[in-house]
Amino acid sequence: MNQHKLPLLLLAVLAAGTGGCKQEVAAAYNGPFGLQMGMTAEQARAVTEVLGSNDRRNLMLVEHPPRPIAGFDQLSLKFGKEAGLCEIYTAVEMPENAQDSAIRARFEELTRLLTQRYGAPSVAIDRAVDDEREQVLVSQWLASQGASLEGAQEAVLTVGRRDVDPISISLSISGPGSEQCQQEQRQGPTDAS
Repeated sequence: MNQHKLPLLLLAVLAAGTGGCKQEVAAAYNGPFGLQMGMTAEQARAVTEVLGSNDRRNLMLVEHPPRPIAGFDQLSLKFGKEAGLCEIYTAVEMPENAQDSAIRARFEELTRLLTQRYGAPSVAIDRAVDDEREQVLVSQWLASQGASLEGAQEAVLTVGRRDVDPISISLSISGPGSEQCQQEQRQGPTDAS
């Protein structure tokens, strides 16, 4: 009878050990979406599902981050050679025939979700553009103004241009290495001689 209990006990220990390891990996990253600003591409690959990458431009398209935000299913991650993860970009596409009221409602819903995570926006813009009769909708969180961005410096939620199909609501999160990443990207073609 003890011989039958031993395999079950070993299975339970292995399951507990495996679950504990996975929790430690996910808990190690406290940044936006559970990704740490400055992490390497290899670390990001270990905690997400990679859909594609462009090594020349240091970009990676991923899904299933450790701490997802409802509605933002895929993330574009930008890495610097020295800065590591420096930018996260994602967007929610709206149906082609979406009315302004539906776009506004979705934008407000996403702003509420982000407010639960990062606190109230540092800047909120809701303004009509006279010449095009459109609303400009922007919510911006700044770490320098007290937003709790989990290691990032800025998060911006905005509605894309209305004259482009499909219309999207985008979220851009920049980390401390963002400027360095942009410099590397600009210098990239000249370095590849």
